[in-house]
Amino acid sequence: MYVLTNSKVNSLHKQMVLRFIWKRKHTSRPEICRVFGFSKSTVSGIVQSLEEDGLITVSGFGQVSSSGRRPEVLSVNPEGPKVVSVLLKDTGEIDAALLSLDGKIVQRRGDFLSQKTPEYAIQHVLGVIRDVLPSSSVLGVGIGLPGIVDHTSGRIEYSAHFQWRDIPFGETIQDFIPYPVFVENRTVAATLGEMWFGRGLESRNFVCLNCGDTLGAGIVIGEKVYRGNPRGAGEVGHIPVPQVQEAICSCGRRGCAETMVSLPSIMRKLGRDYRGEHDAFCFLRAHRDDAQVRSLLEDVFAVIGEVAAVLINILAPEKVIFTGVLPRVDSSFFLRLVTQAVAQKALSPFSQKVLLEVSPFQDGEEALWGQAVVMEHLFAMKVVHWEDER
Repeated sequence: MYVLTNSKVNSLHKQMVLRFIWKRKHTSRPEICRVFGFSKSTVSGIVQSLEEDGLITVSGFGQVSSSGRRPEVLSVNPEGPKVVSVLLKDTGEIDAALLSLDGKIVQRRGDFLSQKTPEYAIQHVLGVIRDVLPSSSVLGVGIGLPGIVDHTSGRIEYSAHFQWRDIPFGETIQDFIPYPVFVENRTVAATLGEMWFGRGLESRNFVCLNCGDTLGAGIVIGEKVYRGNPRGAGEVGHIPVPQVQEAICSCGRRGCAETMVSLPSIMRKLGRDYRGEHDAFCFLRAHRDDAQVRSLLEDVFAVIGEVAAVLINILAPEKVIFTGVLPRVDSSFFLRLVTQAVAQKALSPFSQKVLLEVSPFQDGEEALWGQAVVMEHLFAMKVVHWEDER
């Protein structure tokens, strides 16, 4: 039987209030009392605890209340404990950053894996983490990795691009880092980034399509990431599409959408070496009006729209958020092609109601994905399973 102790109730209340402050940006104790039905003393205790943890701060005063007092305005504390974000891309690029609680990047560090053995990768990731670790308090380290990831242990169950199987990535990092370490699949990290900082902040049900080195989907149902079994939901880059038959995918099969819409494939078709997402983005954006590039992007965006239509037909989400490098090359052109494909391929009741949006994150802001991994692991509203005895 699950025992709901006072400490668990207090922890749940703190999570609820912190997420409320996060979403509102600015709020007050009376507002928290009104929304949650908590007593003044309960709210005072929760707010005091969050302040002592350095997570929230008083950022001003509101209008005079009926009692004649100006209530304190509460917000996330930008001077509180920092968060470390590390993203490992399928091509071996490493992007690490130190961020404040309000999502400002304090420091960044880039690196590249010259070898792709798991031992070498772990040591390199450890190195970049240490490079950005501050002397002050750290809330946690959020890591986004390619492949199927057990988010409870940080173990990589399978990575097609690196050909890794059953690698204790997070567990090994945790042995050397004195702060909590949390590991997620990179697309799940992008999805959490939208939940905490982006277009998914006010949505309960949405799909996030990450379009860059690879093509992957994060699925959110009832404000929870749907992970599937075994935690690999969203590998939409391996949906077969009729336009693609000749290229062999990293998974060993032919016909996968990813072999057409991934950045390495796009650059190869343009006769250029692939030197990472940033280089590809700069080239495609600079040459987006060239006939060859425009024609290729038109085909790529249409395929992404077809993949989105499949997800819309299955899940009927409130919105589909497109993140990563490709949607930013030409956002209006991208949305026009994707919208056309969705209108043609998705059932009309779904296609007419779903919102199609490009992520607000700009180049370099993906570090927020890693921060969102930390926030979700520490402050997600846990579902209580009454049969548990934890």
